[in-house]
Parts: sequence; C-alpha cells; structure tokens
Amino acid sequence: MKFIDNISIEKYNEFVEKNINCSIFQSPGWVKVKNTWGYKRLAVIDDNSNVLATAQILTRSGLWYLPRGPILDYNNAELLEYFLKNLKLYAKKNKAKLLKIDIPEPLKNAPKKEFLEAKEDSKKESIMSIFKKAKFKHKGFTLQMSDTIQPRFEAVTYLSENFEAELPKRTHRLLKNSEKILIETQCMDKNGLDDLMFALSGTEQRKNITLRNKEYFENLFEIYGKDCIIYTAYMDVKNSLSNCRQKEEEILEEIASLNEKMRKKKYKLEESLQGIQGLIKYFEDLYEETHEERHVISSVISVKYGLSSEILYGGMNGKFSKIPAQYKVYVETMKKFFEMGAVKTSMGGVEGSLEDGLLLYKSNFNPNVVEHYGEFDYAISKTYKFMYDYGLPLRRKILKLIRR
Repeated sequence: MKFIDNISIEKYNEFVEKNINCSIFQSPGWVKVKNTWGYKRLAVIDDNSNVLATAQILTRSGLWYLPRGPILDYNNAELLEYFLKNLKLYAKKNKAKLLKIDIPEPLKNAPKKEFLEAKEDSKKESIMSIFKKAKFKHKGFTLQMSDTIQPRFEAVTYLSENFEAELPKRTHRLLKNSEKILIETQCMDKNGLDDLMFALSGTEQRKNITLRNKEYFENLFEIYGKDCIIYTAYMDVKNSLSNCRQKEEEILEEIASLNEKMRKKKYKLEESLQGIQGLIKYFEDLYEETHEERHVISSVISVKYGLSSEILYGGMNGKFSKIPAQYKVYVETMKKFFEMGAVKTSMGGVEGSLEDGLLLYKSNFNPNVVEHYGEFDYAISKTYKFMYDYGLPLRRKILKLIRR
C-alpha cells in the first residue's frame, strides 16, 4: 500500500461516487463551497495503483477537519490503521495542529420506530479500538446537534421505484390536498433563485434566523451545475378559486340528489362542503389582500453527488402555512434525484433525543435515522487543542452576549 497526496480528480471521483458512504462533504466541489478553507486530497493505493481509500480534508489555522471521511472499507482494519498512521505523519509534516475526523460509517441505521431496538454496527469495537490505538480521542456519543460540526444523527430517505407509494398515509393525504387546490411544482436551475430567496426569507422571519445569501446559492450552481436543483411550489389563486367553486357546485348538486335515508353520505358531503367553502373564503380574502394571482408557496435547494443527495435549505411563504406544499417539493426533489441515479437523500441533522420537531416533520418522508460515530481528535499541539475546546466556545458566548 502507498499513501499519496496527488490523486487526480478523475480517479478520486470514480472511487468516491460509487461508495454508499459518499456525500457532498467529500465531493471536490465542497472545497469550493468552503472557499475560505484550504484543503488536502489524499488517498491510499495498492501496488497496482488501484484506489483503496480517499480523504478530502478541510484545513484552516492549524485545524485539519475530515467531514464524513475517510471513504474506505471499514471492514478492513489493516487499511484503516494504515490510513490513520500515515495521515498523522503527513499532518505533522505539513504543520497541522489538530486532526478532527468524522467518519461516514453509520453506528446505527434504522427506521425511527425500530431505531432504539436496532443493533449497533458490528465493527464498533474494532473501529473504536483502532482509533484509540492511534491516539485519537473520541468526543463521545453526543446527542445534541450543536455538540459536533456535522450532526451525529441525520434523517435519510432511501430511494427506490416504490419510494412514493411507501410514504406514510398522512403524507399521501397532504399530497392529495395540494393537488386538490392545484399546487404546481417546478424543477429549476439558478433562474429559480429569486423565488427560493423569497421563500427562505419567510422562514427567516418566522424563526428569527439568518440563512445564506443569494451569492452562496449562485456559487452552488457554478460548482455543481446540473446536480444542483431547486424545486418550488406555486399557486395560482384564481385557478384554485375556480376549481374550488366548481367542486362546491358538484357537492351541492350531489347533496340535493340524496334521499332522506342517505344520512351518512349527506353528513360526509356536508363536511367536504364546509372544507371547500373555507378554502373559497381563504382564497377570496387572499386575492383581496394581495391582488396577486400567482404566489410562491415553498421552495428547496438540493445537491446530488454520486449515489447521495442532500436537501440543503428550504423555505416557506408564511401566508400559506395552512397549505402543505412543502411536502410536495420534498417528494418531487427525491423523485428527481432517484431519476438522476441517487439511492438516498439526506434531509440533514436531527437531535439525538429523537423528540425534536425537525424529526417529526422529516418522518413524513419515511426516513431512516442514521447515527454516526461522531468526532475523533488527534492533538498535535496540546495548546491548540485546549484553545479549540475551551477558548473558541468562550469567545462565541462572549460575542453573543455583546450582540444582545
């Protein structure tokens, strides 16, 4: 085996893209997204120059951070040991002060309902032992998203031809509700950025947070090209209003045709009528308020790399919180990625308690909860490690107090 730092982009991509553990965080494009960082792209090859392992490391001010890597066969203990040994030597030679590794291998991977009873990775003892032997300190099996740079728990939907059919009943009902009021979705490139930014601003206002600016998303399109997509849901108020009025007439006609013995059916129809009339009033009031026919309801931006895809940011127009259009854009995004060759879509991190609102929403898309091992640190400079662990968090707390 040989440890190299000059692997070509072509050979790197060929190896990583086919691996089930690949993610955008190990894509060559990610170093362009994180353009305030330096990077190292490393590999292990065999005697015939076949790639056995790869690692793309972000570097800044002495910190070497390996997100969701290295990519290798974690059943091969000898290979992992060889990689860690040579990585440490290489890092010291290149003046690194702290190595931080967040491996992609799942510790657990199961549907939410089965997660607590699911078995841990059979390689856990071997992997933990190898890192310990290499003098890496494990940060622990933390539960909060804020405890690590990348969340240790994430919600991942595995894609197939039957993906949509296997969604929960509630999701199917919400998708049908969107169709009833003529919600339209469009897959767009960077020409859809203005509508995305509008939807994101709604989320920012509602949650009192600040997301990315337009330049950041323009950069994503420049880097990932056709593998970066936006899905946006729109509604034409006049069309939706016309459709609801037509349904109202149909229900009224059907009620009028019932005889006295058909009380159950009449009751159900009257319930449907009440819902339709509520929508009619909602759309009438909306048009009266805005005098606009076409509205952006919800939008998400996502990226695919190899077998993996990632929903990065999503937003919703607060005026349409009662309309479940975001479910439709998520489903359409996943269907598109499956067509493009992805086998999974990550919806991002969730809290390890599995009781947060994020997981409640993401559960509508039939995900697995994927638990990662978390971070392993190797301190080349103990002073730097101390400042990283205690100095930086203290500085952030002080800055927050000042801003308040």
